[in-house]
Amino acid sequence: MKTYLIPVSGDPLPYPGGVLPAEGDHVEMDRFWRRRLRDGSVVTGRPRRDSVPRQAEPSSPAEAVKAASPRRKSGETND
Repeated sequence: MKTYLIPVSGDPLPYPGGVLPAEGDHVEMDRFWRRRLRDGSVVTGRPRRDSVPRQAEPSSPAEAVKAASPRRKSGETND
């Protein structure tokens, strides 16, 4: 189960295999992270809205149709 964790110190938190950024990240809950929660090194939270990537809105109906259409590899036909 993945959970969004944030370091309490406000600084990046090294862990085996990577670094938890200061703004937090989704991590797979395991013994390491359960210990960090228990000892108060991290807290659960939610990602900031402005940090979640959003898809650009199509500027015209034609672009919306084009974006929704499946992409074909070059050389494919509608046979």
